[in-house]
Amino acid sequence: MAGRGLAAATREAYGRVARGYLVFLEQRGITGLDGADGASVLTFLESLLDRWAKSSLFWVVSNFRPFLKFTGRADLVAAVSLAGVRRSRPIIEVLGDAEADMVVRACAAGRVSARNAAITLLAVTTGLRACDIIALRLADVDWRGQTIGIVQRKTGNPLTLPLPSAGDGQARRLRARRAAGHG
Repeated sequence: MAGRGLAAATREAYGRVARGYLVFLEQRGITGLDGADGASVLTFLESLLDRWAKSSLFWVVSNFRPFLKFTGRADLVAAVSLAGVRRSRPIIEVLGDAEADMVVRACAAGRVSARNAAITLLAVTTGLRACDIIALRLADVDWRGQTIGIVQRKTGNPLTLPLPSAGDGQARRLRARRAAGHG
């Protein structure tokens, strides 16, 4: 993790959650990851509710998922998504309907490419830095969990954001305009 440039605080946060899970498994007589299953991930997260507020589970999952990915166990990673832990505070959208419609109209008129419109909407709806948007890959998007998970370039901190829904209405309107022959 240090070789990838992750900040010391990020590495420690990952480690705390990973150690907590491993201790949890050991307390249940499981002494290796080969004995773990998706149910153990869900039960671990549920056990945290004794010590953590439900609103804090988003942070735990954000720090737990990289460890599970590191293990190479897709079933354990999938179990985290099944837990359905969501961000407790929604992102406040910056664009109103009028502004969003302007972006869609510019895209539909060909003045702005669909790619650039999508990047603009992503920036204003998530607050992601340009360097993080540039580095974004399809693998960073959890379509089932409706999240985007990255390690921030500037801080090295992990960040999981809800997948923006701001473009949904605009995308529907754009498809309707194209179907009607207006762009």
